[in-house]
Amino acid sequence: MNATASMRSKGNKRWRERFMARWRPFWRRAKVPLIVLFFIILFLVAYLFHRIFINIYPGEAGVLWKRFDDGVEQRVYGGGLHIINPFNIMYKYEVRVQQRETIFTVLSKNGLLIRVRASVRFSPNRKTLYLLHEYVGPEYIDRVVIPETQAIIRRVLGEYEPDDIYATQGNIIQNIVLMALTELQQRHIVLDDLLIKEIHLPDTVASAIETKLEEEQKALAYTYILEREQLEIQRKQYESQGIQQFQKNVNEGLTPEYLRYQGIRATLELAKSNNAKLVVIGGSGTDGLPLILNTAGDATTAAAPSSPVGISDLSSVFASSLKSTNIAQTDDTLTSSATPTAQPRTNDPSAPSNTIIPSTPTAKPSTKNLGEGIEQRQDVGVTVD
Repeated sequence: MNATASMRSKGNKRWRERFMARWRPFWRRAKVPLIVLFFIILFLVAYLFHRIFINIYPGEAGVLWKRFDDGVEQRVYGGGLHIINPFNIMYKYEVRVQQRETIFTVLSKNGLLIRVRASVRFSPNRKTLYLLHEYVGPEYIDRVVIPETQAIIRRVLGEYEPDDIYATQGNIIQNIVLMALTELQQRHIVLDDLLIKEIHLPDTVASAIETKLEEEQKALAYTYILEREQLEIQRKQYESQGIQQFQKNVNEGLTPEYLRYQGIRATLELAKSNNAKLVVIGGSGTDGLPLILNTAGDATTAAAPSSPVGISDLSSVFASSLKSTNIAQTDDTLTSSATPTAQPRTNDPSAPSNTIIPSTPTAKPSTKNLGEGIEQRQDVGVTVD
């Protein structure tokens, strides 16, 4: 076994010696050209690296064009590293949603020049990206998106008057979006949205339109004001009817008996007050009620009673007043020339019970004696200060 191993090692050694014997002369002759070739290949690999190793990043897609084949390959390359023939070309497209803004002028229906600022959001159709590359190319934004958008906006706005553009702006935008969606879809472009950011009319026309709209709103406001005033008229009519009905009910309740009852209550309250007063018993009062004069203010006063009183209470007050007014009158003394006296109760069955019929004074006292009589009545307690 050792002999076999030694024979193999001797054989390998002889093969290496023969190879080196042949290689050394060749290396001496071709050393410089081989080094030059190596550097040339290294340079070419470095120079064509970006054409051989293709990175497609997120949000991008690629379309391969083959130089020695059928041209555009019917395939869309996704993200990642791709190694291709350096003679072929990989075209990369951004498939995210993009936005472009454009400013241009439009002629309205009546020939008025309108300046429009629009913004369009779009993205290429990923599934048919190779068709977009073949028929439109990488410059599809400037070739298709912007011109098609402007043409559609001009076509739609040209059908409206300037004042209608303000009133129907929502419908205008909807029509523009629908038309642009159809047109761009035929060019393998997906329309996300189309925004009209500004519609600028000439200053004179814009001012006239704003004035017109303002006056229309004022006219509508006056319509509501008239409706409100009409309702106010109805409310006042109902209110006047209620007041009229209330007055009618009150007038029906103001009977002579009720008024006499209220007069009795007021007379009793005045008789109970602490103010100095003059009580005149006779026919001077309304309905036979005594006339009470406030000597402090020289005027007849009235106070609302706090609670109803009966006829018997009034009779007792009148009886005590009649007993206290029996005062003799002379020229030099405090006697009265005429004293009213109460007549007895009548036996007439028609007369109400517990009713006092005051008598008429026999003689009219003089003003001087009347004042003295007032002082005497204050002394005896008919009226109390």
